[in-house]
Amino acid sequence: MKKDNQRLSDYYKDHTITYGEMDYHGMDQVIGHINTNHNINFDYFMDVGSGRGKLPLQVAALPNVKKSIGIEVVKERHDDAEEIKNKLIKFKNITDKVVFINDDFNEVKLSDHIDGVTLVWISNLCFTQELTNRIFSKLLGILKRDSIIACSKEHLIDSSIITKIGTLQIPMSWEKNSQVYLYRVN
Repeated sequence: MKKDNQRLSDYYKDHTITYGEMDYHGMDQVIGHINTNHNINFDYFMDVGSGRGKLPLQVAALPNVKKSIGIEVVKERHDDAEEIKNKLIKFKNITDKVVFINDDFNEVKLSDHIDGVTLVWISNLCFTQELTNRIFSKLLGILKRDSIIACSKEHLIDSSIITKIGTLQIPMSWEKNSQVYLYRVN
């Protein structure tokens, strides 16, 4: 059944489906900061709320990345990501490392997709604090030591296994200097 725009919010009533994105330069800044200031090289990348999939495709081009995962609940955005990936077939060495998942993040078995140091991006500015904390709790149950979570809104869970390592001002589609919070798994 095709959903019209008016009913989209009804169909996804349990989810925040506001759309905005980090640009390529912003992700380069995040990765550069992590590599330069914290000497962390990650093997996996995960974008929670990956939209049309541009960040997982961008990060998959890095030589050290084994797998780049995009998780998106909105089917139309997920379908756009798959279409873009399929159009990039001549870059098979990159697209073969990308997996797009159309599901609620809470339903995804993360251990099927990551098995090493991971950089996670969460554009959670419009998420409720409860949802942000649930996402963090799930990630902290699976992420390896030295994994990084970068996000638009701080978590408020008490955990000794994660340390805030900084903030950056990154250009986003909604603001040129949007705050990004960086956390490292201990």
